[in-house]
Amino acid sequence: MEAFARFSLHPVADDLIEDSLSIAREDRLRGADAVHLATALSLARDIGRKGFIFITLDNELGAAARSRGLRVLGT
Repeated sequence: MEAFARFSLHPVADDLIEDSLSIAREDRLRGADAVHLATALSLARDIGRKGFIFITLDNELGAAARSRGLRVLGT
C-alpha cells in the first residue's frame, strides 16, 4: 500500500483526449495505450523530461514513446 501513496492522478481533460486521438492515429496504437502515452507526455512536460522514465513492456508503445523523446524502460 505504501507504493500507491506515491502515485498521483492526472485528470483526463479535453486536450489530453485530443492528444490521445492524434497519437492513436499517428502511431496506430490502441485507445488505452494512446491515453497512457499522451498522459506520460503531459507529465513529462510538467515535471521535465530529464528525470522522466516511461515504463512499458509493449514494444509498439515503447517505440512510440521513444519517437516522441521519452526515455523508455522495459522494452
